[in-house]
Amino acid sequence: MPETVHTKTKRIAKNTVLLYLRSLLSLFISLYTSRLVLKGLGVDDYGVYGVVGSFVSMFSIVASSLNGAISRFLNFAMGKGDKEELSNTFAMSLNIMVILSIIVVVLTETFGLWFLFNKMTIPPGRLNAAFWCFQFSVLSSVSSFLVVSFTASIIAHEKMGVFAYIDVGEVVLKFFIALLITFSLGDTDKLILYAALLLSVTLTKQMISRVYAMKHFEECRIRWYWNTRKFWELFSYAGWNFLGKTSGTFSGQGVNMVVNVVYGPAVNAARHLSNTVNHAVSIFVNNFTMAINPQVTQSYASGDHDYMKQLLFRGTKFTFFIMWIIVFPLLLEANFVTDIWLEEVPEHTVNFIRLTLILNTINTFHVVLAMGIRSTGNIMWYQLIFSTLEFVLFGVVYVLLHRGFVPEWTYTCAIILACIKVVIMMFLSKYQLKISVREFVFSVMCPSILAAVASVIIPLILYFNMQEGWGRFLVVVPACIVSAGACSFFLGCTPSERERLLSMFNKAIKNVRKS
Repeated sequence: MPETVHTKTKRIAKNTVLLYLRSLLSLFISLYTSRLVLKGLGVDDYGVYGVVGSFVSMFSIVASSLNGAISRFLNFAMGKGDKEELSNTFAMSLNIMVILSIIVVVLTETFGLWFLFNKMTIPPGRLNAAFWCFQFSVLSSVSSFLVVSFTASIIAHEKMGVFAYIDVGEVVLKFFIALLITFSLGDTDKLILYAALLLSVTLTKQMISRVYAMKHFEECRIRWYWNTRKFWELFSYAGWNFLGKTSGTFSGQGVNMVVNVVYGPAVNAARHLSNTVNHAVSIFVNNFTMAINPQVTQSYASGDHDYMKQLLFRGTKFTFFIMWIIVFPLLLEANFVTDIWLEEVPEHTVNFIRLTLILNTINTFHVVLAMGIRSTGNIMWYQLIFSTLEFVLFGVVYVLLHRGFVPEWTYTCAIILACIKVVIMMFLSKYQLKISVREFVFSVMCPSILAAVASVIIPLILYFNMQEGWGRFLVVVPACIVSAGACSFFLGCTPSERERLLSMFNKAIKNVRKS
């Protein structure tokens, strides 16, 4: 019997709650872990680890491009109810990832090592440590490639609880590693030890994911399967993803390389810290988009376009609300939070954190629509346009930094680009998903922006009339959360959305009381 919209929505809500509980625990542990790692390694070694890890990830763009393709085709097969296609898609994707892993190892151990020894700015005496950090990062990346198909299956089957438990275990293990390296360890090189221990955590996580998927999902079997048509289907989709990943790498890790050459590892450390905060915050948004993504693709595959449109509209709006509720207090109290969080705050860190949070708040207006585009399988124009913009961003940043502009411009340019992306995505959705630009603007963007603008009034009055410190922090942060939440609910949501949210909240309260 087909599922009702109510049942599907209820499952999304349940999965989102599970992932949020994971995120709350992960957020606090991850931020404190970063403080310990910075203290244990020092600013320069912390920057070296960040830039070496970023550099290695540049070689994984082909494999990560296939990640999106695998997820899309698994979800599409599930939406059609074709078990044979689902099994063949999994087997084909796994075999391709093995081949690509070998290619990535060859590239990193040739060109990658040459660039490390000849082009990167590494502090004197730390080249050997950077070399081993590089090697462990390569092994970690390759192990991640080999588990992509299994992880995609877990998400496609919407087993978010398992996904959450595995991630919490990873965060806890990283916390204990951070504790270890804060102690004096004799002649042991802490950077090498840190990279080696992180590799062991990655391998453990991948093994658990693989074992779970093979035990619970029929399609997750290791077998040789090759179908040329299926290969080209995956690679055609992955090819356009590759273009997007390549451009994203240039605007992300590529900018890290430029910053390293122009400013050195200390500014890389500031960027790495800001990315840590951004990652911790983005987890909350990614949890929600992860929960709805399978149903977006499956509803498209089954021909239920009305439900898909409803998911995209509400998904975009609630993604923005979730991000704003978290980001708003951090924007105001970023300076105080970093002073509490870190014993030594590298220069530019606070500015980087604020700018990257603004960037990702703007990005929420197009990330969910991008799911709809990807569900169609026709991603050529989406990737061509967005990739061109990312390459332009890298070129502009390269010129600005070499002309002496401050590193904050790396994020300022990205924010300008994000605004352009939102406009372009609306028009792409109009032609590929038959979504009215006018309807999206007035149903999603206007209520979202109105709620955000209204929510700043009371917190800003409190912020500017109080001295920085614990007193202001304990007043302003709750005020931001309550104001952003209330404005999102009353000004951003429609009456039917408010009714549904209240119903879900009441059911959750009843379940808690029963337990």
